[in-house]
Amino acid sequence: MRRTGLLLTATALLMVALAGTALAATVEGDDGNNELRGTRGPDTIRAFGGDDTARGLGSGA
Repeated sequence: MRRTGLLLTATALLMVALAGTALAATVEGDDGNNELRGTRGPDTIRAFGGDDTARGLGSGA
């Protein structure tokens, strides 16, 4: 019984720890003209060569 409770607690803590990483995205363009749109999370937007438009939708926090 105690072992099951410990396993459930460890699983719940792991899910909480990994939940924040799923909200961020890496958005990459190329050497052409791209329109790059982020998410509401803390994204990484890489606009390489070209006439790019980058839109970040997050709060910046």
